Amino acid sequence: MSGRRSSYPQGPNVNFGQAVAVGLGAGALGVAAMTVSNKIEQLITDRPNSYVPGHTTGSLFRISRNQTPDGLNHLHHWGMGLITAPVRAIMAYNGVTGPYASFMFMVLRVMTDEILEYNAGTIPVPWTQPIFDQTIDLFHKFVFSFVTGYACDRMIQDLPQIAQKNEKLQVIPKTARVSIGSILNNFISILNGCHALQGDGHDGPGK
Repeated sequence: MSGRRSSYPQGPNVNFGQAVAVGLGAGALGVAAMTVSNKIEQLITDRPNSYVPGHTTGSLFRISRNQTPDGLNHLHHWGMGLITAPVRAIMAYNGVTGPYASFMFMVLRVMTDEILEYNAGTIPVPWTQPIFDQTIDLFHKFVFSFVTGYACDRMIQDLPQIAQKNEKLQVIPKTARVSIGSILNNFISILNGCHALQGDGHDGPGK
């Protein structure tokens, strides 16, 4: 373990509200990555879909477990992802960044899920679950947490630079419009000059 400090910027480049908004976007990205990893893992392990998340949400909101189980699963995954991800963004806002921060966030994410699922009566206590199920769950929570964490760290540091680039890009069309306007004015002036010359040439022979 090195005693050196990270050279990664520690101070936030956004305000608190922007950090929370970044967390929501990063959470959506993390859930999408977790969904993809879930499908790939199922292709490899031939594991069937787990409806524990959907059953948990159904129990919390008093919705029948047999009613749209896939929809309840998605509601749980996206809801928990969007609810917890701003915490990781606030960590980055306060300078808590990098893999250690994402690991701490992963622990929070796992604990939140396990507490809800246990209280809903859909799972036993975590350490009594099959090792395979524990491993799979931790792997997908790892994917979610580290993708969300990386997105939060990068976006909170880079958002001002992105905004500045967008402002520069917005200036270009204005400059282009000014240049086109100048060209049109010059063109109209030339046409008026030609018209004046034609008028002088027409009046000359008649005098």
